[in-house]
Amino acid sequence: MRSRPKTREGGQALIMVTIALVAMSGLIGMAVDFGWSYFMRRQAQAAADSAALAGARAAMTTIQTTGASALSCTNLSCGSQTSCGAGATGAWQSACDYAQQNGFTQGGDSGRQQVSVASGVNSPAAPPPTASNVNVRYWLTVRVSTTIPQLYSAVLGNANATIAARATAAITDYLVNGSIIALNREGDPAPSTGGTNGYGIWQQLNSYGTHPVLLAGSNSTIWTPNNGGMALASNDSGAGTNLGPFTFFLSPYLDTRGNLAGYGGWTATHSYTTQGDGSQFVDPYAGMGQPPMPTTAFAQNQFYGVPGGDLTSFCGMNCAPGVYYATTNGAPSGAPLTNTGSVTFANTTGSGPWGDYVFYGGLNVAGSAVNFGPGRYVLAGVANSSTPVLSFGSGSQISGGSGTDAGRIFIATDANYPGLSTIAPLPSPLTSSSFSYGQINIDAGSTGSVKLYGLGTAATPQNLPTDQNPHGYTLNDFGPAAIWQDQGFSDLTYTTNTTPQMVVGSNMQVDGILYQPRGAWLRVKPNAFLSGIGAPLTAAGGARLITGAVDIGSSGRLVLCTSGCSQGAPLWNHMVALVE
Repeated sequence: MRSRPKTREGGQALIMVTIALVAMSGLIGMAVDFGWSYFMRRQAQAAADSAALAGARAAMTTIQTTGASALSCTNLSCGSQTSCGAGATGAWQSACDYAQQNGFTQGGDSGRQQVSVASGVNSPAAPPPTASNVNVRYWLTVRVSTTIPQLYSAVLGNANATIAARATAAITDYLVNGSIIALNREGDPAPSTGGTNGYGIWQQLNSYGTHPVLLAGSNSTIWTPNNGGMALASNDSGAGTNLGPFTFFLSPYLDTRGNLAGYGGWTATHSYTTQGDGSQFVDPYAGMGQPPMPTTAFAQNQFYGVPGGDLTSFCGMNCAPGVYYATTNGAPSGAPLTNTGSVTFANTTGSGPWGDYVFYGGLNVAGSAVNFGPGRYVLAGVANSSTPVLSFGSGSQISGGSGTDAGRIFIATDANYPGLSTIAPLPSPLTSSSFSYGQINIDAGSTGSVKLYGLGTAATPQNLPTDQNPHGYTLNDFGPAAIWQDQGFSDLTYTTNTTPQMVVGSNMQVDGILYQPRGAWLRVKPNAFLSGIGAPLTAAGGARLITGAVDIGSSGRLVLCTSGCSQGAPLWNHMVALVE
């Protein structure tokens, strides 16, 4: 039997397996390299994101707590790309710390890691260098990188790979939607004032034994715009309470940290109770300070001593911009300034039409027709705390624009308002201690009316003064405010017997915001009517309320805007966001 010759198939298989093993090793090496690189890139991006957000939030905190300008780098960390190190402070230090907590440190991992920060301010708001689709006021960019060893790539001569990530966080603007924002929270001080059936909010407890931040008397009406609902910050049971059935209630949404109580009828399209804390319950003006004063002092001939405080006799038909105070026998007295005849407050000079006014002692309009031109009206305190700092009395016909000018803002404060003493020093012998806060009383009665257009409510925007407050904000940032109650006039910070309230006791129409701080409140008397301009008959500009709490008397009407009506001029606030 002849034997068959041996073949070389076994050797060929060995060669093929060897080649396959080499290829598989390469694929495994590539998978390890790519997987490790992907993992490290994710780690680097997470570190950059958290560091950028931490830095921007630290900058926002600085603005809110120390008064640093939001439009300059005076007290904020600003500069070009700089490595984290011992010299980092403020927002940069926060960014570097968060990068370290996420595993990345300048010079870390035996010198392989790099962490750097850059930031800046844009005035006006503009895109940051790394993101072209968003306008921001302050931006902070963090870059992190590291080198990692390679397996398969090392065979090809690439022993290391560089992993890098970048993130930018910024302070940017967002639109505030709420038409009624009640800021008071559980445990806030409750003033001792009387009243029943609404109009007497803290004396009238609800069925839970708590003080509501929105109390509505029987047969009252609440109607908010179709793009602005309600936010009640208190988490008390019965944060919103009605003491009898509503005549009408309609709101696109109602958010509260607490619950609703009373007779029901809270027919919001979306009603959310026991909500977690959120931005809708925060003062939209938080951290911005207060509306600025003029930067140019009033001229000496713009200080007007008014005999007996009688503006009607003193001004004639027109009161020019300036500083007004009552006198007795030629000496400043601090008494209220009173108007009983038809008069206009307007700038009729070539520098018009905007006018700046300061009233020491309070302004009382009694049964007369008064037109307030576009301007800033500073009500700088009263000598007697029981005297209103602003009063529109029975029969008064108050006109404040027609929706085509720059608007007007009434600032209810005292003589210590920031910047006031520099531009309008008190005439001797008056001192700042001579004046205190006073409440606002809008009660023109059944024969009177009040109609006011706030800042920036014109359909065609008009130029406003560019003065800045210590936080870097201008009047434009406070639009569309119409009445502003000093943030210091609050039961949280002010401990005298003066009541920090605004009372509406007649028909009042507003296109803009009525602002009061947390710890203050708004009262709408029984049968009174507070509405947006044109509501409820036309789809015109709406009124908005930002206050501590709201008390609506029986049959009182709060018609901020009707169906189909928007809130009017927008209100913007600031938030920290990751933009890249």
